[in-house]
Amino acid sequence: MIDFYFMIHYVVYRFYRKRSTYDRDTCLLYAFSLHILLSGFLLLGAGHFLCKLFEIQNIINKPFLCFYAIISLIFESLVFCWKDRYLKVFTEYEKQIDTPAMKRKMKNAKIFNYSIFIVDIIMLFIADYLNHHGG
Repeated sequence: MIDFYFMIHYVVYRFYRKRSTYDRDTCLLYAFSLHILLSGFLLLGAGHFLCKLFEIQNIINKPFLCFYAIISLIFESLVFCWKDRYLKVFTEYEKQIDTPAMKRKMKNAKIFNYSIFIVDIIMLFIADYLNHHGG
């Protein structure tokens, strides 16, 4: 499970490393930020819809989102940056980049990342529709 967690970050990290001149730490920060942002939107949308469904007050507000972002960033930092763990793991991924198993893992991680993005966009459209049409 942790291998897949590293892999979903690695594909974003690798994307930024190939297309930018930023250093490794900046690319890793972008990967962290993207996943925290996408997960936050998913959490926000799911909370909004559940509160509408059960007709309860929405508990997801700005302080909650700030708390979520801070805790997520601390968690990401501990998992990846503790003793430069990400360098060891990502270097190992680079060595295995041409193997069929690694290609399959990267494909699955890309599908996962795009799926979260697509679900976020769909939830955004549904929320917009409900807000404008009294849902």
